Amino acid sequence: MVRAVLLFILKLAIVSAALFILWRGELPGAGAFWPGGVEQFWLAWQMALLRWLHRLLGMNAQTFNDAWLFARGYVLSVVPYLGLMIVGGPLSLRERLVRGLYGLGIIALWQVATPLVLYILRSHYGGGRTFFIGVFPIFMFSYALPFVLWVVLSRGRIEQWLAQHHPPTAPAHQT
Repeated sequence: MVRAVLLFILKLAIVSAALFILWRGELPGAGAFWPGGVEQFWLAWQMALLRWLHRLLGMNAQTFNDAWLFARGYVLSVVPYLGLMIVGGPLSLRERLVRGLYGLGIIALWQVATPLVLYILRSHYGGGRTFFIGVFPIFMFSYALPFVLWVVLSRGRIEQWLAQHHPPTAPAHQT
């Protein structure tokens, strides 16, 4: 079991590193081979949608931009989610694609909703301590979202994988 978990972690680290390089479009220390990488496209459609929502809802431009910049760092959650879907559990290629797309859709919705929620909280509480206390759980959930989605969308398969790699235990003695 320990060997299987360590192998899983090693595979996840290698795949995530490769995905991160594609996401950012640069090799550490070697410079950009694709300026902006995939991230530029992900951010472009999100910003276009958010600008439309911002105008539709009549939001203050400066407060909205502050909320967007504050939440922008969480777009990276796509990388660990895709890494988990690629290496995690015995899923068929079709299951990986379908569940991967479901998860990306949920992450995309979360990443569009987060700046809107931050805008509302900042408009209501300002930028003080109460605001930061209110947004802390949102950011913690943003960090956990890739793992939570992977577990939820792959639950049955993860259980099968664990059953295959977990040694059988001896029955307890009854006295």
